[in-house]
Amino acid sequence: MSGRMKPPDQPLDARGLRFAIVASRFNHEVTELLVEGALECFTASGASDVPVEWVPGSFELPLAARAIAETRGVDAVVALGARAGGVEGNKGWDAAATAIEMAALMRRLEKPAEDAGPL
Repeated sequence: MSGRMKPPDQPLDARGLRFAIVASRFNHEVTELLVEGALECFTASGASDVPVEWVPGSFELPLAARAIAETRGVDAVVALGARAGGVEGNKGWDAAATAIEMAALMRRLEKPAEDAGPL
């Protein structure tokens, strides 16, 4: 298995929609690949000029996603981050807190602001 997702059987059509990506610098070896894959998917679906903004870590993702959604006229924001597994004392609360804030953001803005979930 190459680690790449299989594209959908039917092509997605994102022409005319505006997207943005916000990504965490933490664990950048993983997040850079996630951003690369997301940009490939956007390009394949007809979306163009998808900006990428980088933030220090997962806690900053919801705040940055909100700022982008409120100021750039995008249809959706994708938040990408990867937590380091096995960190002593870290029981996943950081990923859970980020997911909760992203869900709250979607409700407030009534726009998709998707968190890829803990990796």
